[in-house]
Amino acid sequence: MVHILAKLNHVRASCANTWVLRACLAVLMGASLVGAGALFAAHESTGLKVSDSDNVGLESVIAVGPATYGVAWAGNDVSRGVYLAEGSDRHWTQSTVVLPTVGRAWNPSLVYSEGEWIVAWTQGSRRFPSNTVRSIQWRRGDSDGPQVLVPDVYGDVAPHLVSAPTGLHMVYAAATDSARALNAELYYIHHPPSASGWSSPQKVADLGGASSPIDGIWRPRLATDTAGETLHVVWERTSDVSGLQYSIWHLTGTVQLSTTNVDWGTPTQLSPASQRYAMRPDVAVDEDGEAHVVWTEVIPTSQGSILPAEAQHVNHWRSTAAVIQRVNAAPIKVNSTQPTWTSSAVTVGTARLCVAWHGYAPDDAFSKEEVALRCSRDGGLSWQSTANLSQSEDQLSLFPAIVMDPEGIVHASWVEEALSGVEFRPVGIYYGLHDMRSAVFLPLVVR
Repeated sequence: MVHILAKLNHVRASCANTWVLRACLAVLMGASLVGAGALFAAHESTGLKVSDSDNVGLESVIAVGPATYGVAWAGNDVSRGVYLAEGSDRHWTQSTVVLPTVGRAWNPSLVYSEGEWIVAWTQGSRRFPSNTVRSIQWRRGDSDGPQVLVPDVYGDVAPHLVSAPTGLHMVYAAATDSARALNAELYYIHHPPSASGWSSPQKVADLGGASSPIDGIWRPRLATDTAGETLHVVWERTSDVSGLQYSIWHLTGTVQLSTTNVDWGTPTQLSPASQRYAMRPDVAVDEDGEAHVVWTEVIPTSQGSILPAEAQHVNHWRSTAAVIQRVNAAPIKVNSTQPTWTSSAVTVGTARLCVAWHGYAPDDAFSKEEVALRCSRDGGLSWQSTANLSQSEDQLSLFPAIVMDPEGIVHASWVEEALSGVEFRPVGIYYGLHDMRSAVFLPLVVR
């Protein structure tokens, strides 16, 4: 029962009317770490609130297109729906409701394709318990309304959408039986450029016959090479190996251009057996076709507890070397109530690899999470100084999402939580950027 409660807590965690400008975005060159145990570099940027309401969920996503960038997020019980804010030339437009849902919407995914924003999300009467029916829906640009892509599924369904020259690709983990909501398996759907609709769901990874209540696939992420012909999927797998164990898995697929079908390989485990708690992966593919995967490694206490954990680390794996390396310079700590462990994200472009996560160092003066960013110019062989994107000593900065534009600027979004009474509550979705090319200020303007 303890293991199942831990899994449910993990699932839960993954789960003002005017624009607020906290400060200009200071975009500075990385500097030396301050002190041996410090988490951040001396030169950092602050964030801009892009949601016009404090009533936001815990997930945000960010994407870029030619001369534009956008952030999408889901509302909470008060502001139900999926929201989108769009920026261009360091300006932001007012956020717009993609869909004012009757029920709840969560786990949005966002891409920019052929001149328009495409959003997908999960929708249902409520997110938890996960054995209530839900569906995957999407909306393309300013179309008439949302469309149901996948009806009647169960579990903590989190669709991940990618746009490529070979069309739109999506992966998600779900169960088709409410009694097996925690035993989700991995599915894939595809919308080729010349097709009028999406393919039927294809199961691409199962549980191998495992039947334990804690065996399942969670939080899949997808990336493609530049041509969109090679797909890389990663996910978190829970299994009952003398108790609850978390592991990270990887699967590749090749798009057959003549038929648009995908030939899938065999799933392989990336996290070593020595990492009993490896979770929340992300993946990106560089211009040379090399896949870069990051995930959280949780170190339990001497009593075996991961709620809270003794320490955490962000791991990086690349497909050509198949070597696992820790990205963070100092152990990562998070608060003991929510989210209980860190979440990392990865992006690549213009000969640079960047990884973000939330947390604080054990010796930080303020024991509240910040959004950290660390980059590499040699594919992860060495890492530059860690930057702080959030700069919010009195608030929690959680669940970063990042993307790199063609000029090499990293754009990030995250949720901020502030103390309300005796607990922290979300107060908005924030945006920050980081440009390591020159030590200049790039102020944002809100209109």
